[in-house]
Amino acid sequence: MYYLLQPLDVGLFGPLQKYYGKAADDHMRDTRAAVVKSSFWQFYSTARRQAYTTANIKSAWRKMGIHPYNPNAILTQLVVSRSVFPPARKKVVLQTPKKSTDVRQLYLMVDAELDKAGVQQEVRDMAKKLPHTLSTSLHVAEIRDIEMADIQ
Repeated sequence: MYYLLQPLDVGLFGPLQKYYGKAADDHMRDTRAAVVKSSFWQFYSTARRQAYTTANIKSAWRKMGIHPYNPNAILTQLVVSRSVFPPARKKVVLQTPKKSTDVRQLYLMVDAELDKAGVQQEVRDMAKKLPHTLSTSLHVAEIRDIEMADIQ
């Protein structure tokens, strides 16, 4: 599931692999010859032009929730199994993090809840990437706010 957090894998490298594979297959079928080093770049450049389009790039960023910003884009793709009768727990009140330290604390709290719920380690490992991504977004927002204040 790591691929869910990789916009290049999702939106660009996958289509590149598909188009290159098709070109190579067509070549081998038509000529009955293998792809050699000298013909690699011809197939690659054609596949790259087909895969690296503005539409694919924008789609990859949108699918990852990066632009436009949508943190639920990835979270809604995760499947979390729960027992029929989940144990009663103390209600946790979550607040929007304002600082990167808040993001880290929120991650630790979420990780503990995922552990209690018996969520697979693969999903928990993916969640480890979120604090860095959120912290980076917060830093960018802070810089933007400072720049806006300087302009005014």
